[in-house]
Amino acid sequence: MTRTIAALVLLIPCVTLPQCDAQNLAPVIQLTPAETAKATQLSQELRRAQERDSRAKAAWQSLHQIYQASHPELPGIRFTADFRMAFAVKRSEFFFVQEMAIIELSPDERKKVEGLYREMREADESFAKARNGWQDFQYELISNHVPSTGSDNNGVLSDGRTL
Repeated sequence: MTRTIAALVLLIPCVTLPQCDAQNLAPVIQLTPAETAKATQLSQELRRAQERDSRAKAAWQSLHQIYQASHPELPGIRFTADFRMAFAVKRSEFFFVQEMAIIELSPDERKKVEGLYREMREADESFAKARNGWQDFQYELISNHVPSTGSDNNGVLSDGRTL
């Protein structure tokens, strides 16, 4: 496991430094035990957050597909932001007139839709936070281990700190 993480971390300088090309060798970063532990922790957090995000999005898509299948006469059905109704724009014979079909959601449907949507939003935020943490860690490694080229390469981390 450590070798995989170290290999991922070692490729970062080649991706982020402009002078690195096929002719140049990528610098080697020897991780300290603390850096290895942090890389392991952050990569596991990122993997868990990504899996949660994927599950939440799949559950939301499944719910939407099931609801759409139960109302085939209303293609493109959507839920309102307050989760009280579902609606679809119906085709009209007049270009400037849009008719809408509205379906009021039952309390159980509303609770289910709202819960799945909330989980999807929270999972997305968690994934973004984990992704930013991993990226910040990579930038910190580069900043600590790769010599500066002399130009102003100060990076800004996701929390506003500069390297």
